[in-house]
Amino acid sequence: MVRNLIQRATAALGGRLWQTRWTNRSKQDANLSQLGYSSLLVNSFYKAAFGRLAEPEGLAYRVSQLQSGVPPAVLAEEIVDSVEFQARHGSSQKVEKEFVKALYRDGLGRQPDSEGLSNWLAAGENGATRATVLAAFAGSVESLEKALLPPSFPAPVAENPACALTRTDPAPTRNEILLGPVDRTGRTIEIGPSYNPIAPKIDDWRTWTLDHMTREDLIAKYRGHAGVDVNRIEEVDFVWNGGPLINAVPVSLYGTFDTLIASHVIEHTPDLVDFLDTAEILLKPTGVVVLAIPDKRYCFDYFQPLTTTGQVLTAHAEGRSRHPRSFDFDHVAYAVKDGDAIAWGQHPSRGLSFVHTIQDARNLFASVETSEDYVDLHAWRFTPASFELILLELARLGEADWRVERITPANGCEFFVWLRRGGKTAAASLTEAELAVHRLRLLKRTLVETREQIDWFLAGDASV
Repeated sequence: MVRNLIQRATAALGGRLWQTRWTNRSKQDANLSQLGYSSLLVNSFYKAAFGRLAEPEGLAYRVSQLQSGVPPAVLAEEIVDSVEFQARHGSSQKVEKEFVKALYRDGLGRQPDSEGLSNWLAAGENGATRATVLAAFAGSVESLEKALLPPSFPAPVAENPACALTRTDPAPTRNEILLGPVDRTGRTIEIGPSYNPIAPKIDDWRTWTLDHMTREDLIAKYRGHAGVDVNRIEEVDFVWNGGPLINAVPVSLYGTFDTLIASHVIEHTPDLVDFLDTAEILLKPTGVVVLAIPDKRYCFDYFQPLTTTGQVLTAHAEGRSRHPRSFDFDHVAYAVKDGDAIAWGQHPSRGLSFVHTIQDARNLFASVETSEDYVDLHAWRFTPASFELILLELARLGEADWRVERITPANGCEFFVWLRRGGKTAAASLTEAELAVHRLRLLKRTLVETREQIDWFLAGDASV
């Protein structure tokens, strides 16, 4: 009976037709034939289980397992027993609704259909384990095809020719990844593009820009900086001169934008809730927020603690437009570089050292006491799971109506996030017990993320 239920569930996802479709498509699709079925199956497992594709070492190991005759069911059991899986989904073997929804969300980028959900849950009630369900799910046509996407690629709207990418693009750029779900013909507002716009007007994006300086002032500021092409700086439509961000935009444009883009901006804002409220005011109800956020594990924030929801709420309650002096001190006192870089990626540490001296921090601390000048710094520090936790808690508390539609693992020094409305409703629908499960799951994932930081540190610098 369990087998029949699982077959019915996977039938909606393509089921056993995959092997035939693989043979037919691989003759036509170089991306498929180059990747190989074993690699694709491993990536399908990882995407459904962890919300990411396999890292090179893990991919090589799992492929060797499959090619040496290890059944996919055994691979599924090992994944379910892993620390990362249990931090993400809990240690229970029960196939419950939230687990199935997570497979669809992470593996397919969508919600389950009612029939498929019912069949998976019925299989669980009749004895199917999480490993059994994971193996069947990852082997389905839809899951395998989704695993063809690059590791940081958001689920695309392939039917819409105005989208920046389709799933067949083998090597999207950073901008293409961020713009994956964005309609080029829609209205976009980009916050703080400076000299590196994500959706530049010159490429025919319908973009309005908001920055802290005019184009002329930005050119003067960055002229002569290594690696900066000032010709990429575009006309600034709205100049922010302090105070609430929303005041920089004419009231007549409220609610007229389809997309808000902010790359390495949200961590700087004195009031994070105000930033989220601004996005809600500027965007249409169906609008999307596209964020690129530095991961504190891979930049100068390395030794700084993760931001908590309580800290975000305090900043909003105070109506901050400037950072506290303590932030100024800590930002300078604890900033580090790895080798010569103040931002890096997933590799063994090359030697950590301070960027500034402790006296530099004290000098800044003293100077801001009597100055009204705004000091720009990283007020907030995140990993993917910690950011998702804050959004969930803010939504539950009625402070922000955004939910995470898609979030990527760290890629280099940053991770990407796409937000949609409906966070308050989604969070309010959870019982206290369900909310606790979600919060604990995300907190556990922050521990796994911290372990990754420590592992890279120990791999290159064991001087403790």
